[in-house]
Amino acid sequence: MDDLDGVIHTDDTPAPPPAYDNIRRPWPPRIYDFMTGGSEYYAADSELGRRVAETVPWLQASMWINKRHRTKGALVLAEELGIRQFIDLGCGYPSYYGTTGGSKSGKGREYIPPHTFHVVRSVHQDARVVYADVDPYVFGHAKTVLDEDRRTRTMLADARDIPALLSNYEIVEFFDLDRPIGVLLHDVLPWLDDDEATLALRHLHDLLPAGSAVSLTHATGDHDAETMTALVSEYAESGFDYRPRSLGQIRELLSPWDLLDPGLQPTAQWREDQPPHIPPHLRTTLHLPPDASHAYAAVTVPKTIAPEPVTLTGLLAKEPARAPGLLLVGAALEALREKKGISREALAKSMARSSLTVELWETGSHRLADHVYEVFRGLDLDDYESRLVLERLLPAKKRPWDKEHFGDDYAGNMDRAFALLRAATSVRVFTIGRLPDAFHTPAYASLFPVEDLIEAQPGQLPTIATPRAEDTDSCTWDLVLDEAVLRRPYGHPRYLGGQFNRLLYLDTLPHITVRVLAYDSPYSMPVAGLTEYTLPGGTLWRSDGFTYSGLDKGERFRLLMDRAVEHAEPEAESRAMLEAARDRMAELDSRSLVHDSSWDEPDE
Repeated sequence: MDDLDGVIHTDDTPAPPPAYDNIRRPWPPRIYDFMTGGSEYYAADSELGRRVAETVPWLQASMWINKRHRTKGALVLAEELGIRQFIDLGCGYPSYYGTTGGSKSGKGREYIPPHTFHVVRSVHQDARVVYADVDPYVFGHAKTVLDEDRRTRTMLADARDIPALLSNYEIVEFFDLDRPIGVLLHDVLPWLDDDEATLALRHLHDLLPAGSAVSLTHATGDHDAETMTALVSEYAESGFDYRPRSLGQIRELLSPWDLLDPGLQPTAQWREDQPPHIPPHLRTTLHLPPDASHAYAAVTVPKTIAPEPVTLTGLLAKEPARAPGLLLVGAALEALREKKGISREALAKSMARSSLTVELWETGSHRLADHVYEVFRGLDLDDYESRLVLERLLPAKKRPWDKEHFGDDYAGNMDRAFALLRAATSVRVFTIGRLPDAFHTPAYASLFPVEDLIEAQPGQLPTIATPRAEDTDSCTWDLVLDEAVLRRPYGHPRYLGGQFNRLLYLDTLPHITVRVLAYDSPYSMPVAGLTEYTLPGGTLWRSDGFTYSGLDKGERFRLLMDRAVEHAEPEAESRAMLEAARDRMAELDSRSLVHDSSWDEPDE
């Protein structure tokens, strides 16, 4: 944003935080946890915590006041301002809300302040909360303890980069970005320098939706400058820059925002006896001195100016090119939703997502690959076989055996030439595709009519449309199978026979050629277990059963494909071998009915 240039302008990514993973050094979130009765700290943290507690006698009470104020701040945002979406930015280590003794410490507290989600849910049952922190260890604990409901999320985020936070997919897919968002920014800004803190509040004001507001607390030395200076020095000796600010400086940071009454007040006194009142079940039994805050609190007036809207086009422009398989699956899910008469808004609500998210997935976003099951569940579809057909069209990510499929540009990318094979057969084959640019376009997805996908019997391959005449010459696939695949019973004979029938069907299409490498071929495909072989230009070897190393990726794929096609049986002989394999499976299947065994092999 150009209008922010007057504040700070840099192309650099914010510097990473100090060594949070070094347990031999103290670390502020762990010190805070130690001082407020937690258990996620180490010796270095407790040592510094005890030292600063002696130097700064009010520090522990100040931390507890800040933690307790989370309830009041969240209630104001939810009850008074009517906000239903929240980001707890800099959430810190989760406390053990509801436990006696306060976070397992046995120090006599009935319970410690509730987490943000418990507070806002008491006002709005459909409230959603994202817990965000820059510390990966805090994030891990928050994901375990705080991400407790389908209306909660956790994410890694840096308050120094608000644009990245608000454009993160955890936010985009979870929140309705046309509705207000409440941000809790408690005890975060003292850890940022002046430019970073200024920019954080400016970006929040410029980028949050209209109606959004911020609850803020900020340490100050106004009430005990000498002791606060000692605290800053203690932190500095351990390598931390802590920046308490005066009332005037905090007002300057908040200059883009107007403030709700009573404006900036000491945290313990901010609306102490004014509504919204904390319900009994959310109160803490801690009796803290009202003059021990040494920090100011404020809640901003909801902003009135809407930012530039987040659009589907804008989101897709930031993504990698959508692969045809994703386009196809997204279109199929949209057709399924419409067939069941479910609106996009209703589906989004059932999944605790935004309607923009559903639209994004239905247009083939790369994020869809992880959410097909979630959409099926939202559509109340319990059809595993149909879901499996769709998932076989997606890029391979998590299943190691899918790495047997190689494309010229993207190793393991099923959503191009190999999607057709994986949708047709589960036979484990080694395929190498020479894929022209046409396969990177929606023309590829048009080979699969969506209506056939959603009308097909569960688990059955849908009809495959013949390519347009102008695409046939430029879109050709070579599929090479090792004869070992044809002869080894990898599954039930009836199932394998059906797979071979599908491969024979693929061979009838004008743009697909299925070839077989015979056992006696001078060139062997690695599915048969070959672990090392030599090609012109270098030696390739197999590691972890699937991955090849030794040559440049694109070059070695071309070499493999050329050699495989060169030594494969001619088309007629290859088809005869496929037919023979299908017939053997039929014989095995009939024999299994007689002998009650599906694994008998034919006698030689």
